[in-house]
Amino acid sequence: MNTIKTKYLKPTDFAGSRISVLVNGSLKIIPYQYQYNTKENHVRAAMKAAQLLGKNPGFEYDIHKAFKKDDFVKSSQVGYSIEF
Repeated sequence: MNTIKTKYLKPTDFAGSRISVLVNGSLKIIPYQYQYNTKENHVRAAMKAAQLLGKNPGFEYDIHKAFKKDDFVKSSQVGYSIEF
């Protein structure tokens, strides 16, 4: 089973808004893209993190499919999680 958790990181004096993505225990920080809404940002960050971690394209497809089925669960006020 795969687990992905995302969390919004607010901007600091040194870095803009970001999303931290935990994919099966591996952490990646992805810049926030203001042209997308909140949920789209979390999904895109999860897909980008999977790509950076060298996951196969099927993994990214599973993330996209879960988003379309609305399986991403808002886990807190600042993040989402998914298991597949």
